[in-house]
Amino acid sequence: MSKGGLVDTDFSMDEVIRERNEMLTTLDTETFRIFMSKYNPGEADYETMPEHKILHSLHLARLQVDTIPESLKDESRAWLKERGLKTFEEGPA
Repeated sequence: MSKGGLVDTDFSMDEVIRERNEMLTTLDTETFRIFMSKYNPGEADYETMPEHKILHSLHLARLQVDTIPESLKDESRAWLKERGLKTFEEGPA
């Protein structure tokens, strides 16, 4: 049974947050695939998701997490702007 999108497991929220923050810091697409398959199994086909879509998601997510350093958020804003993509801060894409 799912609770709030997460599958019932023995994972602690501290563990999930630590892994999420590591993934958002490194922007590693393979780590994203592992993380999403672990915590959101069956939600999407993360193995075949194009890398540019994963990076788009990771950069957007960085901007939503208070504990991500502002310097990394600035990098993400620049990455999105270079590609003509909007942030949630700017409104709908």
